Amino acid sequence: MKIYTVVSPPSKASGDGICAAFYRLEKGGLTRIAEPPNAELMGISEMPSAPEDWGAVARAVAAECGKMRYRGVFTFYDGPQDELLKSPALRGYLKYHTSPEPEEGCLVIPSRLSGGSFRDMLSAFSGRKTALRCLEMSKTFPMPSSAAEGRRTTPEERAALLKGCATFLSSEMLCKYFTYMGPNGPRYCLFDDAESFSEKAECARRAGFEAVFK
Repeated sequence: MKIYTVVSPPSKASGDGICAAFYRLEKGGLTRIAEPPNAELMGISEMPSAPEDWGAVARAVAAECGKMRYRGVFTFYDGPQDELLKSPALRGYLKYHTSPEPEEGCLVIPSRLSGGSFRDMLSAFSGRKTALRCLEMSKTFPMPSSAAEGRRTTPEERAALLKGCATFLSSEMLCKYFTYMGPNGPRYCLFDDAESFSEKAECARRAGFEAVFK
């Protein structure tokens, strides 16, 4: 299973295994956010406005990939994606967020899960070409709770809450958690770290996922 590291400006990381998220789509077409590094994949991270000519965008993407020697494209903006994959030489990694699903390319599934089984979530995509995007979970919840009641926390807030608390790895969600006493009663915090991401990546590998983006 291939491991990719997604980088964005002003990162200078380059080389094999790097996805350069240095591009966006605008009304006029494909635009560089900054001078991209040498990388394995092109990353298109934003679409402030939809392009007027998707055919021209697809040609521009193919040309930029040829110029920069990218082996594929990772699209993780919200909007149409499979329109870009007109060149069979390009490997397309497409953010999973739309219905119907794109017919071509590899679906990239987000790793965040605030309830249920991580393994069951992956198995729902059995038979599809899939990759995993490691996105950090950091939320607190009242006890008892529903997923809708979660409140996002910053790393600084979480570090302050964590003082004096023991952490555990959820065998179902494959993320870390700890419990604490809030001003209105007991709460728990779900979060990710290197260990939980490693567990999720291994689970994805066993499920037949072809790549992980971190």
